[in-house]
Amino acid sequence: MNERTQQIAFRIFHYTLALVVFVQSIQTVIHATRSEHLLLHNTLLASFAGLEAIAALLFLISRTMKAVGYLLIGIFLFAFIFHVLHGEPNLALLVYAAGVALILAQSNAQRRG
Repeated sequence: MNERTQQIAFRIFHYTLALVVFVQSIQTVIHATRSEHLLLHNTLLASFAGLEAIAALLFLISRTMKAVGYLLIGIFLFAFIFHVLHGEPNLALLVYAAGVALILAQSNAQRRG
């Protein structure tokens, strides 16, 4: 794979990851706010998922990508631990965190090279 093809592949992965995280975050917000009992748990879940959705969009902007990338990794790890403590490990969150880390590493490598 030549360098140009590799750059295109990373860009596609970057946009796909951000889009998937955004869509799933919005779905979580909708689910949490449609609950018949808007408990503190659902309010916090909707707020957390809303932050995640905004961060996913900001991850697409080069100026904010690095800071928001670290925020997303923190969000994913926090959510993973929360799910584990509730007996429902969500392994996709680890894949998302690894994907963000990969994109950040690639971005740093491109800046240096």
